Amino acid sequence: MTHYHFDNQIQKKTHSRKKVLGVSFGVIVTIGVVIFGIAPVVRNFARGPEWLQVQVIETERAIITRLTPKADIIAQNTDLKNQIESYKAGLLELQIVRDENTKLRTELSYIKNPSDVVVARILAKPSQSLYNSLVIDQGSKDGVVLGQLVVTQGTIGLGKISSVSANTATVELFSGPQFDSNLVMNNQNITVPAKGKGGGNFEIHIPREIVVTDGDILGLPEHPSVAVGVVKSIIFDPRDPFQTVLARTPLNLQELNFVEVVK
Repeated sequence: MTHYHFDNQIQKKTHSRKKVLGVSFGVIVTIGVVIFGIAPVVRNFARGPEWLQVQVIETERAIITRLTPKADIIAQNTDLKNQIESYKAGLLELQIVRDENTKLRTELSYIKNPSDVVVARILAKPSQSLYNSLVIDQGSKDGVVLGQLVVTQGTIGLGKISSVSANTATVELFSGPQFDSNLVMNNQNITVPAKGKGGGNFEIHIPREIVVTDGDILGLPEHPSVAVGVVKSIIFDPRDPFQTVLARTPLNLQELNFVEVVK
């Protein structure tokens, strides 16, 4: 065998190997395309119209996004955020109204004779008004007049009407600094001098011989069934024949929302 024939055979074998490798590589690539490219598409088409509808919607959104100026998109987002905030504010207002209705129903449940009282909403509390007073949203057109007793929960005395306009009135609180009068200590049915100290507090100076305990109720001489204060502490000095009794309005004035004006 000549050298020429030997080289020719080697070239043929090399060419055959390359051909086999090329075919194998092509088969592998084709299988990969089918598995990773065509197969997912076939599976999606097999899902039917639902998949096609989703694809159409996403395509439309992409086109709209590309065609819509960025400024318009930002404006639309801002409008949507404003609408959401508006809805939140509306829900908060609705919750406030519901809470007020609940409190009003609670207040009305204490009233035995609705015709004898005027229910009023508090517009300003002691922390928002001068001289430890309340401002209410009922006035002369609603039958409110000077000197009327103002209570809450039917039996807790707060003060008296000190000024009236057509639509509002001011309630001067018994616990205000201007109050300097007598109260009835209900447990012993005796009258004691009391002075308002502001912020729902009272101070009483009486002889040490009078027995006073925490929780004793203080009422009005003209309305003994109306509680004005509750004894909280007693201060005395063995060398002093008098004792100092500190009392407080039975509830927190800052938590009040409605009151009743007794006609």
